[in-house]
Amino acid sequence: MLEKSLVVGEYHIDTSQNSLIHGSRKVYLGPLRTSLLHFLCKNVNTVVTREDLAQHVWGRLVTDHTINQHISQLRKSIGSLSLHGLNISTIPKRGYIARMEGVGASENSISPIAKSEGSSNIITAMKVLVVEGGANERIQLIELLESLDVAYVEGVATTIEAERSVALQDFDLVIVDTLLSDNSGVELIKKIRTGQTSVALIFVF
Repeated sequence: MLEKSLVVGEYHIDTSQNSLIHGSRKVYLGPLRTSLLHFLCKNVNTVVTREDLAQHVWGRLVTDHTINQHISQLRKSIGSLSLHGLNISTIPKRGYIARMEGVGASENSISPIAKSEGSSNIITAMKVLVVEGGANERIQLIELLESLDVAYVEGVATTIEAERSVALQDFDLVIVDTLLSDNSGVELIKKIRTGQTSVALIFVF
């Protein structure tokens, strides 16, 4: 059971209602995802290992797949609020980090910290969607982007999933494989280029 609700910057993790609140907006997370976000934000801007998550959130050993699934669901919940100041990033071979500029955390208390050099770099502030049908290629692209400290990276296998993700939140860049089945990659590119989505940039390969 979580000790208390947690306030991080402008965000309130309400453990009594298992919800994330930002201003007048609220999204229900459920007990497990609330616990997951609570632990990540309690260690805001600090890398948390999978072992730490398993111990503090599940209280037992769990598979990487289980953790990945819940992190993905948590990102979508955060995305449903169209939040840009809070991002959960994967750090390859290390774990995860809840990123929020300008704050540092102690339990139920937040204090300002100086921005690190390069925090204004446009790449670190970007939200990127990778649309790639091949699982290995998709993972490689995601890991490459995360190694560049991109703020938020999401990978999907189909354009249907891509359109659903774009509807949930704004992406700065979408990377699209033109060889997706049924010419769907090309059709997605057309939609983006004709302004039918809110995507700012597109990279085609």
